[in-house]
Amino acid sequence: MVDYSEQLGPLMRYHRRSAGLSQIELAKLAGVSRTVVQRLEQGNLMASWQNVLKLLAVLTVEIGFESPLMEEFERMAVQTLETHLHALIRERAGEYLAKESDVVLPTLSGAMRPGVKRWLSIPRMAGGFQYWLERSDADNAVKLIVESWNRDVPGSEARHEITSAGAAFVGRVINGVDFSAKA
Repeated sequence: MVDYSEQLGPLMRYHRRSAGLSQIELAKLAGVSRTVVQRLEQGNLMASWQNVLKLLAVLTVEIGFESPLMEEFERMAVQTLETHLHALIRERAGEYLAKESDVVLPTLSGAMRPGVKRWLSIPRMAGGFQYWLERSDADNAVKLIVESWNRDVPGSEARHEITSAGAAFVGRVINGVDFSAKA
Protein backbone atom coordinates (compact mmCIF):
# COMPACT_ATOMS: atom_id res chain seq x y z
CA MET A 1 0.00 0.00 0.00
CA VAL A 2 1.29 3.46 -0.93
CA ASP A 3 1.91 5.97 1.87
CA TYR A 4 0.17 9.03 0.48
CA SER A 5 1.08 11.13 3.50
CA GLU A 6 4.57 11.57 1.98
CA GLN A 7 3.07 12.72 -1.33
CA LEU A 8 0.67 15.37 -0.01
CA GLY A 9 3.23 18.14 0.52
CA PRO A 10 4.98 17.84 -2.85
CA LEU A 11 1.60 17.39 -4.60
CA MET A 12 0.18 20.56 -3.04
CA ARG A 13 3.35 22.55 -3.75
CA TYR A 14 3.41 21.41 -7.41
CA HIS A 15 -0.25 22.29 -7.99
CA ARG A 16 0.03 25.61 -6.15
CA ARG A 17 3.06 26.67 -8.19
CA SER A 18 1.46 25.43 -11.44
CA ALA A 19 -1.53 27.64 -10.63
CA GLY A 20 0.81 30.59 -10.08
CA LEU A 21 -0.25 31.00 -6.46
CA SER A 22 1.81 31.96 -3.45
CA GLN A 23 1.19 30.18 -0.15
CA ILE A 24 -0.60 33.30 1.09
CA GLU A 25 -2.86 33.44 -1.98
CA LEU A 26 -3.72 29.74 -1.72
CA ALA A 27 -4.45 30.10 2.00
CA LYS A 28 -6.73 33.09 1.35
CA LEU A 29 -8.66 31.30 -1.41
CA ALA A 30 -9.14 28.22 0.80
CA GLY A 31 -9.97 30.18 3.94
CA VAL A 32 -7.09 28.79 5.99
CA SER A 33 -3.94 30.32 7.43
CA ARG A 34 -0.67 30.48 5.50
CA THR A 35 0.87 28.43 8.29
CA VAL A 36 -1.42 25.50 7.42
CA VAL A 37 -0.27 25.60 3.78
CA GLN A 38 3.38 25.94 4.79
CA ARG A 39 3.26 23.04 7.26
CA LEU A 40 1.44 20.72 4.86
CA GLU A 41 3.88 21.45 2.07
CA GLN A 42 6.75 20.69 4.47
CA GLY A 43 5.24 17.30 5.27
CA ASN A 44 3.73 18.18 8.66
CA LEU A 45 0.30 16.58 8.49
CA MET A 46 -1.01 18.23 11.65
CA ALA A 47 -3.93 19.90 9.88
CA SER A 48 -7.61 19.17 10.03
CA TRP A 49 -9.07 17.00 7.30
CA GLN A 50 -11.47 19.87 6.57
CA ASN A 51 -8.58 22.26 5.88
CA VAL A 52 -6.81 19.72 3.68
CA LEU A 53 -10.01 19.27 1.65
CA LYS A 54 -10.44 23.06 1.30
CA LEU A 55 -6.91 23.42 -0.03
CA LEU A 56 -7.22 20.50 -2.44
CA ALA A 57 -10.53 21.87 -3.73
CA VAL A 58 -8.89 25.21 -4.59
CA LEU A 59 -6.10 23.30 -6.36
CA THR A 60 -8.70 21.10 -8.14
CA VAL A 61 -7.15 17.94 -6.76
CA GLU A 62 -9.68 15.16 -6.19
CA ILE A 63 -9.32 12.43 -3.61
CA GLY A 64 -10.48 8.93 -4.41
CA PHE A 65 -10.96 5.92 -2.23
CA GLU A 66 -9.93 2.41 -3.11
CA SER A 67 -11.30 -0.73 -1.60
CA PRO A 68 -11.97 -4.28 -2.74
CA LEU A 69 -15.57 -3.55 -1.76
CA MET A 70 -15.85 -0.16 -3.56
CA GLU A 71 -17.71 -1.52 -6.58
CA GLU A 72 -20.29 -3.18 -4.32
CA PHE A 73 -20.56 -0.01 -2.19
CA GLU A 74 -21.23 2.15 -5.27
CA ARG A 75 -23.71 -0.38 -6.67
CA MET A 76 -25.65 -0.35 -3.40
CA ALA A 77 -25.72 3.47 -3.35
CA VAL A 78 -27.04 3.58 -6.93
CA GLN A 79 -29.63 0.89 -6.13
CA THR A 80 -30.88 2.95 -3.19
CA LEU A 81 -31.32 6.05 -5.37
CA GLU A 82 -33.03 3.94 -8.01
CA THR A 83 -35.46 2.46 -5.47
CA HIS A 84 -36.44 5.96 -4.28
CA LEU A 85 -36.76 7.16 -7.90
CA HIS A 86 -39.12 4.30 -8.75
CA ALA A 87 -41.23 5.02 -5.67
CA LEU A 88 -41.48 8.71 -6.66
CA ILE A 89 -42.48 7.81 -10.23
CA ARG A 90 -45.17 5.43 -8.95
CA GLU A 91 -46.45 8.09 -6.55
CA ARG A 92 -46.62 10.82 -9.19
CA ALA A 93 -47.69 8.75 -12.23
CA GLY A 94 -49.30 5.65 -10.73
CA GLU A 95 -52.62 6.03 -12.52
CA TYR A 96 -50.88 6.29 -15.91
CA LEU A 97 -48.54 3.39 -15.15
CA ALA A 98 -51.53 1.20 -14.25
CA LYS A 99 -52.92 1.75 -17.77
CA GLU A 100 -49.61 1.09 -19.53
CA SER A 101 -48.04 -2.29 -18.91
CA ASP A 102 -45.07 -1.69 -21.22
CA VAL A 103 -43.52 1.27 -19.35
CA VAL A 104 -40.08 0.33 -18.07
CA LEU A 105 -38.85 2.34 -15.12
CA PRO A 106 -35.34 3.74 -15.60
CA THR A 107 -32.29 1.91 -14.43
CA LEU A 108 -29.60 4.09 -12.92
CA SER A 109 -26.11 2.98 -13.74
CA GLY A 110 -22.73 3.78 -12.33
CA ALA A 111 -22.00 5.29 -15.75
CA MET A 112 -24.42 8.18 -15.15
CA ARG A 113 -22.43 11.37 -15.08
CA PRO A 114 -23.43 14.36 -12.93
CA GLY A 115 -25.34 16.98 -14.89
CA VAL A 116 -26.33 14.71 -17.80
CA LYS A 117 -30.12 14.88 -18.00
CA ARG A 118 -32.28 11.91 -18.88
CA TRP A 119 -35.96 11.78 -19.70
CA LEU A 120 -38.74 9.30 -18.94
CA SER A 121 -41.93 9.87 -20.89
CA ILE A 122 -45.11 8.35 -19.48
CA PRO A 123 -47.73 7.59 -22.17
CA ARG A 124 -50.96 9.62 -21.84
CA MET A 125 -49.41 11.74 -19.09
CA ALA A 126 -48.59 14.73 -21.33
CA GLY A 127 -45.36 15.11 -19.43
CA GLY A 128 -42.95 12.95 -17.59
CA PHE A 129 -39.77 12.92 -15.56
CA GLN A 130 -36.45 14.59 -16.19
CA TYR A 131 -33.66 13.41 -13.90
CA TRP A 132 -29.94 13.85 -13.38
CA LEU A 133 -27.22 13.43 -10.78
CA GLU A 134 -25.71 16.38 -8.91
CA ARG A 135 -22.94 16.61 -6.36
CA SER A 136 -23.59 18.62 -3.23
CA ASP A 137 -21.05 21.39 -2.70
CA ALA A 138 -21.24 21.04 1.07
CA ASP A 139 -20.33 17.38 1.46
CA ASN A 140 -19.69 16.20 -2.12
CA ALA A 141 -22.52 13.70 -1.73
CA VAL A 142 -24.40 12.58 -4.82
CA LYS A 143 -28.10 13.32 -5.13
CA LEU A 144 -30.59 12.67 -7.89
CA ILE A 145 -32.63 15.66 -9.06
CA VAL A 146 -36.03 14.79 -10.50
CA GLU A 147 -38.37 17.27 -12.19
CA SER A 148 -41.81 16.08 -13.22
CA TRP A 149 -44.95 17.59 -14.66
CA ASN A 150 -48.19 16.86 -16.47
CA ARG A 151 -49.27 19.59 -18.90
CA ASP A 152 -52.91 18.50 -18.47
CA VAL A 153 -52.79 19.07 -14.69
CA PRO A 154 -52.24 22.70 -13.65
CA GLY A 155 -49.85 23.02 -10.73
CA SER A 156 -48.33 19.56 -11.23
CA GLU A 157 -44.79 20.87 -11.66
CA ALA A 158 -42.50 19.41 -9.00
CA ARG A 159 -38.81 19.21 -8.26
CA HIS A 160 -37.54 16.53 -5.89
CA GLU A 161 -34.09 15.71 -4.57
CA ILE A 162 -33.38 12.06 -3.92
CA THR A 163 -30.63 10.97 -1.55
CA SER A 164 -30.02 7.68 0.19
CA ALA A 165 -32.51 8.88 2.83
CA GLY A 166 -35.36 9.22 0.31
CA ALA A 167 -37.10 11.77 -1.90
CA ALA A 168 -37.80 15.31 -0.72
CA PHE A 169 -39.99 17.87 -2.50
CA VAL A 170 -38.00 21.07 -2.98
CA GLY A 171 -40.38 23.21 -5.00
CA ARG A 172 -42.32 23.76 -8.17
CA VAL A 173 -39.24 24.42 -10.28
CA ILE A 174 -38.73 23.05 -13.78
CA ASN A 175 -35.61 23.91 -15.81
CA GLY A 176 -34.89 26.82 -13.50
CA VAL A 177 -38.39 28.31 -13.80
CA ASP A 178 -40.32 28.65 -10.52
CA PHE A 179 -43.98 27.85 -11.08
CA SER A 180 -45.03 28.54 -7.47
CA ALA A 181 -46.59 31.93 -8.26
CA LYS A 182 -48.16 30.77 -11.52
CA ALA A 183 -50.76 28.40 -10.12
